[in-house]
Amino acid sequence: QGMTQAAAAKVLGVDQPKVSALINGKLAGFSIVRLFRFLNALGQDVEIVVKTKPLSHPGARTLVS
Repeated sequence: QGMTQAAAAKVLGVDQPKVSALINGKLAGFSIVRLFRFLNALGQDVEIVVKTKPLSHPGARTLVS
């Protein structure tokens, strides 16, 4: 979003090292609910869609877009 880590930290109510950890994919210690709230605070909608798996796909999948 063109936002500094310090600015993002202020919006999210966390310190800058936590923002750095998130950017680097270190999600330990952050619940799914908290991550969703962070996204909402940054102006993003979060939508979860559950669908019946097609019979043509033997395994389930998770898709993030």
